[in-house]
Amino acid sequence: MEKKDWVQKNLIHIHKFSSKHKSFSLLQDYFSELITNNPVLFLKSNDITAIEKSMLLTILESDFLELDEMKIWDYVIQWGIGQSKGMLKKKISEWNNDDFEEMKNNLKDIIPLIRFDQITSSDFYKKIKPYKKVFDKDVYEEIVQYYFNVEFVNWIDENQVSYNENYLPYCFKLIFYGSQDGFSRTVFEEKCYNIEKTVVIMRLKETRELVGGYNPVCWNLKEESPDEDYMIETDKSFIFKINENQINNSTLSRVENSKNAIHHSIRFSNENFNENGINFHEILIDFNDLDIRNSIDNKSYCYYWHCGSYESNFNIKNKGERVHLLEEYEVYQLVKKNLN
Repeated sequence: MEKKDWVQKNLIHIHKFSSKHKSFSLLQDYFSELITNNPVLFLKSNDITAIEKSMLLTILESDFLELDEMKIWDYVIQWGIGQSKGMLKKKISEWNNDDFEEMKNNLKDIIPLIRFDQITSSDFYKKIKPYKKVFDKDVYEEIVQYYFNVEFVNWIDENQVSYNENYLPYCFKLIFYGSQDGFSRTVFEEKCYNIEKTVVIMRLKETRELVGGYNPVCWNLKEESPDEDYMIETDKSFIFKINENQINNSTLSRVENSKNAIHHSIRFSNENFNENGINFHEILIDFNDLDIRNSIDNKSYCYYWHCGSYESNFNIKNKGERVHLLEEYEVYQLVKKNLN
């Protein structure tokens, strides 16, 4: 091996040695300049696990770190594992809670420096999700929300090339939150009528699945009474089921029968209807194949039956059931950003 190659592969060792001896001032100046101008060499060194944390943080904060972000994550994991002798010989599938907690402490100052917006969702779910337990819960959920936002806006605009989060043309404004605002149709009408471009997301209580839909038009026709039953036409609506293990493998079902895309149901104030032995008295949100309805004992349910208004069957886990008790649901309005 040439001397130059040996030096580059053992930078950490040489840097540590020189820093302990004041007489090596020229060498120390050289390393300081190298950290600033070519920090990637330290990450590629054979002894990366010997890098002091303060130095690693400086490298990751550098504007000159010209390296694929997924590769940076690999180096960070390699460094983090190297700080613990107990994890060196284990596969991640063999880690226990103590291992994850130790890794979490090793990386708590480092994870915020990773540019997740430069990592694809497929790489995230394949290579980073196995380390979910080393993230703070709020941080991990924020990253997952980022990938959902990107994927969702791509669905709306039917993009072949994915948006970058920093250039998404919309923001998501929460306008209805079931557990906070109440679950009645009256509240839904007050919060959501006469508003275009809304997203509905609901979580099923028993299976924990996330389903929902996008409505580009209003939930009502202004010229019609709230007590009337009628269809609303659009060819841009869709419904979906989220795969929380990998967002880009979620089920997207676009409208097939545009004339029956959205159903505005009559109010059932004096009349009940039964489904699966449950008595219901009102329907709030209705994509024809998918709706939210309230029972007479004031519980909210998702009703799903693939009847052909939308393309794909969700294959909800409780396949034999059409109604599913809801844990929560939210409605967001898409607001156009000013990107100028």
